[in-house]
Amino acid sequence: MLDFGLINFASKHTALQFSKKVATDIPGLYTLEHFLPTPLLDKLINFAQSHDKWDYETTVRTKRPYPNRMKLNWVPDTVIEEIHMVLDSLTNILNEEFERHNQFIGLSIWKDLPGYSIEKHTDNPIIDFALQIYLSGDPSLNLGTIFENDNQKFCVDYTANTGYIMDNTKKIPHSMPNTVPASYNRYSLYAIWSKTNNTHS
Repeated sequence: MLDFGLINFASKHTALQFSKKVATDIPGLYTLEHFLPTPLLDKLINFAQSHDKWDYETTVRTKRPYPNRMKLNWVPDTVIEEIHMVLDSLTNILNEEFERHNQFIGLSIWKDLPGYSIEKHTDNPIIDFALQIYLSGDPSLNLGTIFENDNQKFCVDYTANTGYIMDNTKKIPHSMPNTVPASYNRYSLYAIWSKTNNTHS
């Protein structure tokens, strides 16, 4: 059963944290802190750690599984649906601030297993905005995300409930600085917005 009180509370919280985002030296990249309220964050982490029916994330072009990356996209009547509603509530705020006409496409909860890493890349151009929030976090592991623009680099720290929102129309290359170590799972929330006239295959 969905907790609409928590959804409403979290929607207000994330809107406030979105308004506090910090622009970086990389055009189109903003950092976010304390993005989810603690009750929703704890509920999501508990669900992710106890859920046993994960799928493999697949590449856009080849549809082959990423090595060591698992995902959850949609589990109805759970915290996944609650998060979906919370993020969808940000759409009008995002569109007004950036003068876009985007719609919320959906989210993934990622579980990156030991050995996972990803080389420098840009996201699928169908995406206008991408948001990633680290659910687990340990800055000493250096498992955040490095963004590059010309000779500039910026690394989003690997801290729980911290992350970024990226204007993907800027085509910002990014990568992970390290590989997920043994006996560790890297959990994160990834969400995307796209133009209203885009369709997904």
